[in-house]
Amino acid sequence: MRVVIMAGRSFSSRERVLLQRLEVGLADEGVRVVHAIPSDSPLATEAEVFSQVVMYESHGLPWTRGIRSRHLVERLDALPRAADERVADVVHSFDDAWPFAVEVARQTGAALAVDFWCASMTRRAGTIRAAAHDLAGLVMLTPDPTLERMVRQEVDGVSVRHTPWGVHCPSEPRSILAPERAPAIVVSGAGSDRAALGAAVEGLARVAAGHDDLMVFCDAHAARRADIWPLVRKLGLESRFSLTPLLEGRRELALRADLLVIPEALGEFRSLTIDAMASGLAVVSAADPVLGYLQDGRTAHLIAQADPSTWAQAIASLLDDPARARALGASAREFVRIEHRVSVHIATVIDAYEWMTAGDAMRIREAGR
Repeated sequence: MRVVIMAGRSFSSRERVLLQRLEVGLADEGVRVVHAIPSDSPLATEAEVFSQVVMYESHGLPWTRGIRSRHLVERLDALPRAADERVADVVHSFDDAWPFAVEVARQTGAALAVDFWCASMTRRAGTIRAAAHDLAGLVMLTPDPTLERMVRQEVDGVSVRHTPWGVHCPSEPRSILAPERAPAIVVSGAGSDRAALGAAVEGLARVAAGHDDLMVFCDAHAARRADIWPLVRKLGLESRFSLTPLLEGRRELALRADLLVIPEALGEFRSLTIDAMASGLAVVSAADPVLGYLQDGRTAHLIAQADPSTWAQAIASLLDDPARARALGASAREFVRIEHRVSVHIATVIDAYEWMTAGDAMRIREAGR
């Protein structure tokens, strides 16, 4: 089986670790993987991490999508493959790459798998189903049971499957809030909700006033998008507040922190959060009913009322009680170890691929009759 994985620039940058795990796992099971990367993605210079890579032009006028997809198919066709091997059996799309993925699947005769990783994307399920009406097959994948239910509410006559994203649990959890180290907090998110991010930053400033050695690292893209730096200056937090480029894509720094703070409730499944839990970090997050991995007191300290005082109290309560923070991190680690294993992600994805390519999946136009 030959699978083409496609993701947009933002997703491929942020979730490079997830995509790498998926591709390595698929290759271990004998699936031949090609990663189609937007030419303007930071991953374009890191092609060596994938088995086979092709670049494509993701930006352009809508009417040129067919032309640009043909150029990608030509590049796929030029890659070495066995004489009896198709250009693509499955095209697996993430994020805003789906319109392009539909065209590639149509031109290669492949089936299409679409990953729905956020609540806002589930509302496009009907549009995607209509666009893919003449493909060999379609399956919709979700990393979370709530997202699965949301997709099912939008469409019928299409297979929807829960494929829980997975992470590797290190053999030993990180020893957080060790007395010999200055505490470090990582702030992650999209930067879509400026008020939410601002409330968390103001709360952090109040905490920093009582912790002289506290350092905060914030996702640079989120900070710029929310224009949060003027607030950081106003609060006198500049010397403690660092903007970190590609914080989620290159997450080694984030996973060496003590606390992960997630100010926004956007219904977005992000693998950095479950990676942090697997490492034993304590998570403080805005309550988000869409995300099943956020469970108050079990996997995270959840903030229902997102104001600066609440954020300050929640963060300070963990910094001032390291034993409690470590217990929360250990509980989250155990949850992720059971519910979000890489092996389960790979197995469920392969099962979906095989269902589509074994002749059991009806064409979408037939299923919708």
